[in-house]
Amino acid sequence: MAQNTWINITADKAVTTKTDGDHSHTVSGGTSASGDFTVSYDNAVVTKLSVYDTLARAARQRAIAGGLK
Repeated sequence: MAQNTWINITADKAVTTKTDGDHSHTVSGGTSASGDFTVSYDNAVVTKLSVYDTLARAARQRAIAGGLK
């Protein structure tokens, strides 16, 4: 298992003052983690968007369990 795909996101500077859904984040690829939020995965394992979606849902549930509201 080797993570070889990174999606790096820098949050909108006004993210804390804008309403939900009105954020304009900057998204880029890369070769390592950077920015405020990074998703990385092994593209030999995550081969379909349906797999990506279930993994993202699992990560979201873990964030909720960790207290993110």
